[in-house]
Amino acid sequence: MKLSRFILILLMANLTFSGCKNNAEEDKQTAVAHTHVSKSYTLFTPDLELFAEIDAFTKGHGSRFLIHLTNLHTYKPIVNGQVNIIIKGAQTNFNTIIETPSSPGIYQAKFVAEFIEKVTLTISYQGQELSGSFNIGEFLVYGSDEEAETAFAANAEKHEGDEIIFIKEQVWEIEFSTVELQAQPFSNIIPVSGQIETLPKNVTSIIAPTEGVIQFAQNLMPGQKVKKGDILFTVDAGQLTFNNLNTKYHSEKVTYEKAKSDLERAEKLVKENIISEKDYLQVKLDFDNAKLNFESIGKNFSNGSQVIKAAQSGIISELMIKAGDFVDEGQQLGRIIFTDKLILKANLPQNRFEEASKIISANFKTTFSNEVYSTTKLNGKVLSYSITPSADNAYLPVFFEIDNPGSLAPGLFAEIYLESKLNQEVLSIPISALIESEGHFHVYVQVDGEGYTSRDVIIGNNNGINVIVLEGIEAGERVVTMGAYRIKLASLAGELPSHGHVH
Repeated sequence: MKLSRFILILLMANLTFSGCKNNAEEDKQTAVAHTHVSKSYTLFTPDLELFAEIDAFTKGHGSRFLIHLTNLHTYKPIVNGQVNIIIKGAQTNFNTIIETPSSPGIYQAKFVAEFIEKVTLTISYQGQELSGSFNIGEFLVYGSDEEAETAFAANAEKHEGDEIIFIKEQVWEIEFSTVELQAQPFSNIIPVSGQIETLPKNVTSIIAPTEGVIQFAQNLMPGQKVKKGDILFTVDAGQLTFNNLNTKYHSEKVTYEKAKSDLERAEKLVKENIISEKDYLQVKLDFDNAKLNFESIGKNFSNGSQVIKAAQSGIISELMIKAGDFVDEGQQLGRIIFTDKLILKANLPQNRFEEASKIISANFKTTFSNEVYSTTKLNGKVLSYSITPSADNAYLPVFFEIDNPGSLAPGLFAEIYLESKLNQEVLSIPISALIESEGHFHVYVQVDGEGYTSRDVIIGNNNGINVIVLEGIEAGERVVTMGAYRIKLASLAGELPSHGHVH
């Protein structure tokens, strides 16, 4: 319980007491002076955050529970499931189940203590997907409200610095998250530049099977997706007097049909021992050759033209001809690249060559987007690194093979953070947690369920996703990693939202 908040609650309590006293003077039979002092409690499980405001336990008086439950995977309020409150003491055995929240994320209950004693409080939650149990600890049941006020005032927590109140309803409305700081391995980082490239084995050339005039079968453009077997071009050689495609087709057809007829005749003659086995095998060989030649020219032959199909699915990366051009047999018409797998090429400075063999992964982002990709999450692996500089610059290329999540394309330049083998454990936070002001950085630390404080930090190396924190925060503290800017706006507003909820 924060000192400033306690003072507010105490003032509110005194106002309530005065009001009740006036009413008591008017009708002492129906009114009893009763003030409520309360404390807040914040506990976490891996899945849930519980923030509870609980009135002091006073014999004979109702103590209110205001319980806020947040799903830590989404930082949104729990909207269904039941809460179980268990209070146990030498003479107390209280157990109540709240079936549904009174509003999203908020459960309410009341407890009337009957005995002055120490009790323990446990609050648990059971939902369809998540569950959790929170041991709140020991509570003393006081004999009177005045006794509770005095005890709470004596044990009020004092916190230095300005605390920013950002209530749960505000958190639930925005994109928000926190992380509990723990020392963990952090790789040595080498920031470099690089580029997305195509795997060499995933590049297919489109080749003209014959000479003639090229025509586009569809409106093809670089960057266009094609499927294996799609008709891309036709080559019309019908106008040629030499090496005429129609002439070749019909010639091969005649040769094939004659060879087929000769084979059928030879099969009968060899059975009657009219021709030798050797002569029969020669006839069969001539047929096989004729069939191969005819099928080769005929498989893509249509209406006097040769059809050219896509040999693989992918993207047309380059076209080297225009409609109406005359092409030669074997001429390259374009390229198709398969982009489900790509290469990330990192340019390692020569003075870091000794670290090349220790590189295990990389984080990177392209020049047109702030999204950071991880080679580990893209099933990436180091293919190789060169011991000689690249031909077009003085850097040593390091190559990763990665899966394409669908948003990457060959040719994109990238800002890359190479990660070498793990070193010592350090404290690190997501870069998104940092707020910069005139070259200095600070973060917001969650001090209780709805209280946050600004903390100046000194940072070290980063890997494009996380940054090492050298000073300013400690292990075990919970730092805001998403939504920090909204807390900053709340601090600039200069208003202190009421910490006591009315629902």
